[in-house]
Amino acid sequence: MYRIPSSGHLCLIMERLDGESLEVMWPVLDTDEKSAVCGKLKDVFTAIRKIPIPYGSVGKGPVPHHVFHSADTEPVICAPFDSGSKFNAALVRRLRAIWAANEKHSFKADFYERNLDAMLKGHEPRFSHSDLQPKIF
Repeated sequence: MYRIPSSGHLCLIMERLDGESLEVMWPVLDTDEKSAVCGKLKDVFTAIRKIPIPYGSVGKGPVPHHVFHSADTEPVICAPFDSGSKFNAALVRRLRAIWAANEKHSFKADFYERNLDAMLKGHEPRFSHSDLQPKIF
């Protein structure tokens, strides 16, 4: 992974490896082979979830989700955040702004404002894969 200094873009280099996909192989694997694959996947996910990350994105920039989008990239909405409480407050603020633009009240924002900090305390952000697809399980 590297950042292009002139544009600030974060780049991730990946390599496509030859071979059969798990989706193709799964039906022909026996129970022991399937258990071994599941064990390896569990180990990989456990390892990546130990990677420390900020409340925001891996690159310490804005949260890459449309709910946190702000045209003026207002840090109080976009991130990075130094606490879960600030992350929750940004979600509430953004939901209120979305609904206000439609001249409506956000009851969801009211609910989140009352409950998120109490429900989601004591949890650190975790690195996760954003596109896991158990198509064949």
